[in-house]
Amino acid sequence: LVTAGHLIPYLLPAFEIYQPKIPVVYNSSGYEKIEAVQLIDPFIDIYLPDLKFYSSALSKRYLGRENYFETASRAIEFMAQKPLNMTKSGKMLSGTIVRHLVMPLCGSDSKAILKWFTTLPKTTYLSLMSQYTPFGEIERFPELSRPITAREYNAVVDAAFALGIENMFVQQRNSSSQKYIPTWDF
Repeated sequence: LVTAGHLIPYLLPAFEIYQPKIPVVYNSSGYEKIEAVQLIDPFIDIYLPDLKFYSSALSKRYLGRENYFETASRAIEFMAQKPLNMTKSGKMLSGTIVRHLVMPLCGSDSKAILKWFTTLPKTTYLSLMSQYTPFGEIERFPELSRPITAREYNAVVDAAFALGIENMFVQQRNSSSQKYIPTWDF
């Protein structure tokens, strides 16, 4: 389920009728009402929320929401309570993976997110992403007109290790490329 918060009133009766035999993944921006997440929780196996910004100034600038971290962190704290269940081969059957996209010139914000992340249960996974690719009409945000540098990304990865974060996915730097952006001209 991708960005499905607005569909919860329709999903609840559907899940009452049928529950899939495979893990149900709730992929989200993280900016969720806690009450909505609590309603859908009995039917979700894996949470995959983003955690974009810690700073209210950055979240206001880029998302138009000063309260992004306050709202997202509360929802993610709830999601992180989902018990971790992994197969012997490493396939997640239930649990939470918090994704964080490292952005140009936002290293200190990323480090604040990492520090907060350490307050979550140790069974929560972190996915540090390096895939930021400048795209679209970003003239209003000249600081976002370039990908992150290796130095910026490595500083955040090093900070995660220094904080003792063990359950972590680290993305390869070559994932930042226009070749991964679909053609939107239909």
